[in-house]
This record gives sequence, structure tokens and C-alpha cells, in this order.
Amino acid sequence: MAGIKRISSHRAGEGSIIYSNMRGVDMSGDGSNISRGRFSYLENMYRDYDSRDGSAIESIPGFRILDRSYTGRVNGIYSHKSKDGKRFLLLHVGERILRMYTDNLDEVTVPMVGSAANSKSASAPLGDGLIILDGENLIYSTDEGLCYKVYDGGDRAGYIPTTYLNGKRHEQRNLLTRSFKEKHVFGSPDKYSFGSDGLVYEIFDEEEALARITAYSGADASVFVPSYITIGNTSYAVKEIANDAFRDNTAITRVKIAEGVYYIGKQAFSGCASLISVIMPDTVTEIGSGCFNNCAALTELHFGRATERLGNSLISQCHSLSEISYSGSAEDFSLIENTSVISGKSVLYDTPRREIRIKIEVCSPCAEISSLTVGEASVSFTSHKDSSGLVDYVTADFDDKNLLGGAKITLLGTLSPDRAHYLNGGGFLGSEFFSDGDSPEKIISGCRIAETYDGRVFLSGNPKYPSCVFYSTRAADGDGALYFGDYDYFCDGSEGFGITSLLAASSSLIVFKEGDDGAGSVFYHTPRETGVDFVPKIYPTSYIHGGIRAYGASASFFDDTVFICDGGLCALEKEKTNLSRSVSVRSSNVNAGLLSEDLSSALLTKWQGYLVLAVGERIYLADSRATFTNESGGMEYEWFYLSGIGAYTADVPVYRYSAIPTGDFEINEALADCVCQGVVSSSVFPDAKLRYYTTAEDGTKYEVYPTEERTGGTFHKLSAVHGVDNLLFFGTEGGHICLFNTDKRGVAPECERASEDFDEAEYKRCFGRAIHSSFYSFAGHAPRYALVTPYDNCDYPHLTKSTVKGSLTVKFKTYSRGEINLEVGTDTESYKQICKIPSAALSFSDVDFGGLSLASRDAVTVSIGEKEKGWVEKQISLFSEQAYAPIGIYSIAYRFRVKGKIKNNR
Repeated sequence: MAGIKRISSHRAGEGSIIYSNMRGVDMSGDGSNISRGRFSYLENMYRDYDSRDGSAIESIPGFRILDRSYTGRVNGIYSHKSKDGKRFLLLHVGERILRMYTDNLDEVTVPMVGSAANSKSASAPLGDGLIILDGENLIYSTDEGLCYKVYDGGDRAGYIPTTYLNGKRHEQRNLLTRSFKEKHVFGSPDKYSFGSDGLVYEIFDEEEALARITAYSGADASVFVPSYITIGNTSYAVKEIANDAFRDNTAITRVKIAEGVYYIGKQAFSGCASLISVIMPDTVTEIGSGCFNNCAALTELHFGRATERLGNSLISQCHSLSEISYSGSAEDFSLIENTSVISGKSVLYDTPRREIRIKIEVCSPCAEISSLTVGEASVSFTSHKDSSGLVDYVTADFDDKNLLGGAKITLLGTLSPDRAHYLNGGGFLGSEFFSDGDSPEKIISGCRIAETYDGRVFLSGNPKYPSCVFYSTRAADGDGALYFGDYDYFCDGSEGFGITSLLAASSSLIVFKEGDDGAGSVFYHTPRETGVDFVPKIYPTSYIHGGIRAYGASASFFDDTVFICDGGLCALEKEKTNLSRSVSVRSSNVNAGLLSEDLSSALLTKWQGYLVLAVGERIYLADSRATFTNESGGMEYEWFYLSGIGAYTADVPVYRYSAIPTGDFEINEALADCVCQGVVSSSVFPDAKLRYYTTAEDGTKYEVYPTEERTGGTFHKLSAVHGVDNLLFFGTEGGHICLFNTDKRGVAPECERASEDFDEAEYKRCFGRAIHSSFYSFAGHAPRYALVTPYDNCDYPHLTKSTVKGSLTVKFKTYSRGEINLEVGTDTESYKQICKIPSAALSFSDVDFGGLSLASRDAVTVSIGEKEKGWVEKQISLFSEQAYAPIGIYSIAYRFRVKGKIKNNR
């Protein structure tokens, strides 16, 4: 139990204060009104639950720079797994995306071709891959760690949806690409036979939906008579060509008639002086008299096998016609009535003609059709545009229409860039939110916020569309990973306040906004099936919470929905009595420091049971294993605090005076192994060794040596953080990738391994999972480790007290090198240093501190000769400002003797 106070039974007026099993830090106030179970200040100290006992408050392990070669700000660190289960990181540094496998942190590759934007990024898993958003690009990483910028025509383009199937809406347009497909699966090809513009139709049987052609006013010389014509919403079968329909039309040169037509009227093509070829289908049974009379240029005439009667004077004055082709046999031909009208012309039997020109209407607002395929084969085609410049339909000729039966025809096209063409089509592109002139793919690549929920990825943060959330779409067929349909979006609240984060909670997607003008600031969305294939699932709002100003990051921390806002780290909780939600503060113990930070740039990640809140050069750690109930009945976390989190460029080694003479320079025995404060020079000697020295005022040159510790340089604060597999990585504005040394648990440092008698098994036996003190530096720089007890009146605020001489004791988790400073401050006297540990003036029961390590199983209780008198409140501070010198504290205790009442100074 922490903070026990006991009045001694055998000595009246004496008591004990013990600070043990400390839970964290409480920065509120001056430290005089906080629990004895917390320190009033902690710096770079935490509870290591992975150590042997986890009961001490001890120094955070140091961190190291994994590579110094990067240039540019670290904009993001993300993790993913390959198909074989290997974990790798994607590092967004400057304009590059780098890959690093966690089982080989020394090898870095550059898998992406091209450049990313040098700005803060975000990521989320999508399908088997991972997307990275940098505000300008959508970058897709496969599960092999290969990266591609997603854009039309690139190595990795967005999914191309089939927007229409057989003329009916099938899939949504993809906001990542202007490309689209339209498909037709042919039953009867005659349904798609092309009818030339200018054909005039007459409906002669409304009930049976039958029509005939009565005239032609078109400009095309080649005329195609279709099997069907659509008028309004009704498809009519074309059965006849009326009498005189094309009579005396001297412009037409060729006529192809689709199947279904069974009668060609009298004089239908009479006097068509330029007509060269007429191909009739196998469905025509009767051809009227004089049908081709006076067609002087006619050289090709084909009859179908269904022909039963030929009209009189059928081909009179057709002087150029010498041969007629016929689909059937000679025997079939002999059954045709009135074949004498073609006497003198040779007949070529068994020559079926199955040519067809099909017309495929384009339903999407299309600027260009780039290909037409039948099955897997590409065919030539002709695009026909309307008055607004959109492709209205395409036509294609086929030699054998039978090949089209059951075939799949696919059009690949490009959507129009003109927003006016979308206004009546719905979806985001046709909505009031879409800005005219925007590129659709920039809608998605302009996002900066990502979250995965319900098997989809949700994106937001595009400054042009601050209130909009877009989510990935499920493709009806094919690979739909990179697919954001133009109907799959929603907008929350006012556009005057942007979305700051998205969070997938247990049953909802939560949208946080930076403000509330009455429309709400926190929105809950739950999925709902629509039963409509085109938009099968939507995410309507299920609850709205108002009055919150969110600043940025949010996270699910062991089922706790937390986010950063103007109240610090807060959580959304469901009330027990109803469905309403409340906001609870989770960070009141550190808000004194936290609320002074720029929380709009704060980052969240999870690591070893801690929630890591990183901002600037500081990290705040919320402990999931240590919570408490505040005065309002709400749950809060215990916290720890780290500072100086960043790295330096242009720093230099710390030099110490040499204790071993080499004969080249003098040795300063008085300062042996002390830090050299003077200017260090170097010289190369004949033995090719580089030696360092400093020059004293009298000109004497003293030899010094470089250490692993570093000093000076330009500091670059943290800019990205990521916890994965018990590893905590962070990046800096200077391009450093750093890793906390918790992965060095049980690992012997090089200085140990260099020993001739080093024994790995023995090291493991002695050190186990402990971290060697050699790994306690901040990339070589000396961190500040500090802890301060509460400002304690020992429950006697009205009485003065004195410390019982020699009663102040500190139980250390033993340490190796370096010094710990112990100071005491009271209400009567400001802080003063009591001692440095170790010190020859103190008794340590003959313990050799030089041989101890933080990894030892032992603990050391040190008695401190502190004897402050006449105080009402007292506070104890311990700190270290040396590299490789961690602190571990189990408890601090002292006894006091009550002296008397506080004197009245009036």
C-alpha cells in the first residue's frame, strides 16, 4: 500500500511516511494535494511490466537511431505483414516510401517508383494491402511490400467498374479513376442490330409491338435496317420495309437488312441509281414487285433461305447485276415462286450471309471509348457523339452474327471531365459537394484520415470536402480493393468544421469534428443493408453528440474509445441508464502539461499496454493496467511522462580524459575519465592510429578519448510514432528513424561481448529479460531521469516537524554507473542538494556499486543523512542527468517528529 503514515506507539509524536508501489504522476497543482501513491513529477520514468517484478518505478529504456542517412521529415511510420507472415514497416520520409523488415532493422529498401508528398500522412489496411494517404497521392502497398502510386494509366490503377450491364445500372463509378466499363451479354445479336439514323418507322401493331420502315432521310450512304427499334420505353420488332420506302434515293449505295424483317414492299428500292449491294436476311419471305427496278449500279444481291415469292419486274433495268447469291441449296431455290423474274442471272447457292452491324448505346457520360472486345478479342468500332460531345453509341461490323450469340461485349471508356454531364446522374460527382473542375481521383487522394471498419476503409480529411467521409466499395465482380464508388460517401455536420479523425469502435464508426455550430461534433454510424445491389450497404447516423472540439487523433484502447480534444485525452462512454453518451476525461493527472501542448499535432499509438500520446518532443504514457475512479465517478488512467524525445544532427562524441598513457600526450590523472570541456583536436601517428587531445592554458597537451555518448548538434523533435509487436518506433523532423531499446531485453551489449570470457548462457542466467544499462541513452545523449514525491504535510498541516536523523531511506533497484542527485525541499527552505549517490560519505554496507547493474536481482536500501528541522511540508527529489545511468526506485521512506504548532508571525 502506498503512502502509509503511522504514529509510533512507543514514541509519542513520531510518524512514518512511505512512498511505495507508486502508480504514476500527478502534475496538478504544486504537489501538495495529491495522493501519496503518485509522484508529483516524473520525467522519463515508467513501470516496466516486462521486467522481473514490475513493481519499481524506473528509467525508460533509451532509444537508438536506426539509420542516419535519410533526408526530410518523417511523415509517417506504418506496419504491414507479408504473405509469409513477416512484419515490415513502411517509412514515409520526405518524398520517399522506404521498407524495413522488423527482423532485419539494418536493411532498408526503396520500393516505390516516383515520389510522395512531403507532408503528414495516414494509412489503413485495404484488402490484402495497405494504403498511405499524403494529401496528394494514394499509395498502395502490396503484402509483398511493393508500393505503387494509384492513378489512371499507372502500374497500379483503381478498379475499373462495370457501370452498366445490358443497359442497366450495375456498379458505381470509381472515384479513383475516370475509366469505366459497360458490358453486354448477347442473347440474340439481332437485338443490337444497328438502325441507321434517318430511318422512318411506323407502328402497325401496337399490341404485338410491330413496326415497319416507311422512309429514309439520313445522310449515310450505307443503310442498316435493324431488327428492333426502341420508341419511348418500348422495343418494337421491325417486320417490314414498306412500299416505296427508299424509292428514287440516289444517295444510298449499300443496304443490309437484319433478321426479323419478313416482307420488302413494292418499289421499295426502285430508282436507287447508286445502290450497289443489298443483303437480305434469312427471315424475308416475300419481295414485292419492282423492288429493285432501275437500280443500274446494283452488282450484289443476296436472298435468304426463307424466301418464298419474288415479285414481278424485280430486277428490271439492273444491267450491272450478273450473279445472285442464295443462302440455301439449289433444291430450296427451286421451291421459290416466280424465279423467272431473275432468269439470265447466275445463282450462287449455299452462300449464307451473316454480316451484322451492331449498335451499342453508351449509358455513362463518356468522353471517349478506347476499346471494344468480344470475349477476349479486340474489334474495330466507330464512336458516335451527341451534340454535347458525349459518346452516344458505338457501332461495329461482324462477318458472322452467329459468333455473337452468348458472347460478352465490353466497352472500355473514359468519363467526361465536365461536371455538367453528371448533375442528373446522382452520386458524389453529381452532388452539390463536388467542385466543378476537380479531378475525381483527387477527391480520394486528397484525403489525410483513414480508418478500417466493417471490412471497408473509410477516408476523410480532404480540405475541399471537410465534412465528407468516403468508404471503399465492394465490386460485383473482379478485384475491388482500390474502389471508392461515387455513391459510397456521407457528410456529417457543418462544412465549417472539418473532420479530425475516424475511429472504428465495437459497433460503430465514430466521426470526430473540430467544432460544433449546432449540427453536432461527434457522429456515430452503423451499417445497414439496403437490399439494392447497386448500393448494398449504407452507414446512416445512429447517434450525434455535440459540444466537443476534437483536435486530432483517436484510438480504441482496450475497448476504451479515446480521443484528443480541448479537455485533454477524453473518452466516449454510453450511459448505463439510457442510450445517450457522455464524455469523460482520462488525463486529469497530466492535463497541466498536456493542455499546454499543440494537441492538433498529437499522435496516438499503443505499445506494451500503454497508450502513447506523442506531441512535440514529449510522450505521455497512459497505463491500461493502472486506473482509478475520479471524484466524478469516472475512470481515469495513471500516467507517465517522457521528455527529450527526438534526435540530433551534427552532434559530436563526448570526450573524456585518458587514464592510460600512450606516450604521445600527457595524462591528467586528476581528471582521468572525466568529461573534457575544452576543444578537442586529433592527430594521426606513424602507427596509423588516430589520437585525440586537448590543450591546457599552459600549452600541455592531454590525451582524451571519444565515448559512445554524444553532445551538441541541432535537435529535431518527434514527428511520427508507431507501436507494433512490443516495439516502439518514432521518426523526427530531421529524418531519423528511432527505436526504443525494449527489444534489447536480455541482449548483451557489444562491450560485454567483446570480453574474452563472455558466456552467453551465463549472461542470460544473470540478466534474464532485463535491459543492460548500456542501452540507456537517448541516441547517445544523456537523458534526464527525475522523480519528485508529493509536497507532503504528513497529515499534520498545522504542526511543524523535523526529520528523524538518518531515517530517510531509498530502496533502489540497483544501478550501475553514474550518480543520482537527491534533493530535499521544504516550506521553510528551498531545494538543496543532500547528497550524490554513490558517495564515500554514505554507508552502503560495503556494496560495490561499480559492479552492480540495473539487470541485477538485488535491491539496495540506502540511508540518507537528511535532518531538516521545523518544516510543515517536505518534498524529495531524485534525478540523474547522465547517459547509461538509469534509476530504479522501489520506495522512499522517512520518519518525522512533531515539533509544535505553526508560530503566529503577526
